[in-house]
Amino acid sequence: MSWFKCPPHAWEVVADILTAAGAPWDAEAIEGDLAYWADQESHYGRRRPSRRALQRRWCCSEWAARLALSQSPPKPLPNLSQHSPKPTTANAGNEPETSQHSPKPLPTFSQTSPHARSTQTQTADTDKKTPKPPRGLLSILSALRGADVVKASPKTIAEFATFRKKTGATVDEMLLIVDAMKRCPHKLFAYDVRAEGWEKGMDRSSLWGTLIVQRRWEDRLVVATAWTTTPETEDRSADWMDGLDWSPRSAK
Repeated sequence: MSWFKCPPHAWEVVADILTAAGAPWDAEAIEGDLAYWADQESHYGRRRPSRRALQRRWCCSEWAARLALSQSPPKPLPNLSQHSPKPTTANAGNEPETSQHSPKPLPTFSQTSPHARSTQTQTADTDKKTPKPPRGLLSILSALRGADVVKASPKTIAEFATFRKKTGATVDEMLLIVDAMKRCPHKLFAYDVRAEGWEKGMDRSSLWGTLIVQRRWEDRLVVATAWTTTPETEDRSADWMDGLDWSPRSAK
């Protein structure tokens, strides 16, 4: 069996995209993930997640996870940074001299497995094609940056999936928070985000990282919802909010 070099951080991005797709991983992908964790244990001392955690990661049933873990333990990937495989010379007599330096490209999933999921086809060649962003992400980025956005990086797509999974946020709720980050007079947005009245502060109302701060999500959603449902908010200053209790514990 031959190997191709895949940096650990690249596989982590691919794994996040497969998990975010919500479809059960194929056996080949699970086998690759187990090899990744074996490599992490062997070279970095990181322990493989529990069976329940892997079951959620692979979007599969308990039986499928148990079956995969019951197979012979996968061997860690070879340390390709230190040991590069020697080029084969089996057909040296029939190949031109430059063939050793210009190997034939590996077949894609669409060539070897016509029934493979579209997510596999996308992630098989991430260097050549950026994965298609989930529904609503480009609209959120456009509203956030105030400009048309035609694509999202794999890192942003993975962060979007992780944030929604952990907070339960919808696309409409995220668009609401973007609007509040730019216009709501409450100090949670005016001071903390836009730095109004903060001499050395920086306006962060257009930053993706500010939007997906998980510890502020519940508070921001309560305030933004009240802001949009309270009459005449556009003509009032921030003082009109001082008497309202908008803490998440009191929100209905």
